[in-house]
Amino acid sequence: MLNTELRDVFEFFHLKAKRFCALIEESPHLSREELLAKLEVELADLYETALRMPDADPETDTEAEPELKPIYSALEEKLGDANSYWVVFDPRQNEEPVRGSLTEDVHEIYRELSTVLTMADKGASVSELVWHARLMFNAHWGLHAVGALRALYFLLHG
Repeated sequence: MLNTELRDVFEFFHLKAKRFCALIEESPHLSREELLAKLEVELADLYETALRMPDADPETDTEAEPELKPIYSALEEKLGDANSYWVVFDPRQNEEPVRGSLTEDVHEIYRELSTVLTMADKGASVSELVWHARLMFNAHWGLHAVGALRALYFLLHG
């Protein structure tokens, strides 16, 4: 993939990541219903965008520790009894369900995306940003997104 194409792909992802993080940061000022409705749309949009990210070989190696807004407790309080849901981690296995947390899912996604945004601010190469975003989606936050989307579906439409 040409560097300009890779840049365009990342810029689109960057926009979606910033929108998601901004929603999470403004969540204390939204009603629970408004947060859930916006969260479903933004998360589904972000998930689709991440699915379309290509493979890339990183040209740089940027260390980044994002400065996260203290939103976990506010999110947990805002979600209240909508926070918990039941999940089976691997649906291919016959295992007992465990309690999932919408707050945990959303916060983990927020943390991973904030890392990518911080890396971009620190001048990481586009290839490194795409590589990192794709790796973290495949290894970690994609599963949180699936759990959150399933919980959101039942909260809003079930």
